[in-house]
Amino acid sequence: MTAKTASKKTDETSAPANAPTPPAASAPQPTPVRVFRTKTADLSFPEERTAKVVLPTELFLEADPSTVAKRKGHQIDPSRPASHVAVMPCAKMQAETGNPYPAAGDHPSVITADSWRPYVSVAHHVYALLKERGEVSMRDIQDETVKRSGFEKKPSYAESVVRDALRDLACCGYAEAFSLGAKKLYRVRETSK
Repeated sequence: MTAKTASKKTDETSAPANAPTPPAASAPQPTPVRVFRTKTADLSFPEERTAKVVLPTELFLEADPSTVAKRKGHQIDPSRPASHVAVMPCAKMQAETGNPYPAAGDHPSVITADSWRPYVSVAHHVYALLKERGEVSMRDIQDETVKRSGFEKKPSYAESVVRDALRDLACCGYAEAFSLGAKKLYRVRETSK
């Protein structure tokens, strides 16, 4: 075999220039967070302020309510500690205004100490950003919600309020929670009640 023939033989066995490249390792995909779907009528709500909002007919709890021996303090999800958001998402408000949270803490549905009232606006803007973007994480929107709420600097509970507002929105069916490693993503639930 001559050098010319050997070269030709090698070229014939190599992959053609237009051959598809093997697919790269796919990026991890978000996985839905497990929830326990239950009818609102099947739960009891011990806090008087919960009666000030109209809850959706179904809730998506973070744990099976039948396994919770003692309420942890949340207004509607017995498995969760109290929310840093003073008011729960309201189905009536969602239908009337397009946002289940009041725009400000002076709304009649908000029953809390005066120091917590400004945080209601943060929750309102959490939902607005979720609707605008379709998918968010707490870290993605934290600074923007604080800015839109009129705070000059980030208040001490801002991170907790943003996180809890997203969790409350998922609990009431306005968002769906997904895990992506240690990060939680929230997407608008298309069939919001």
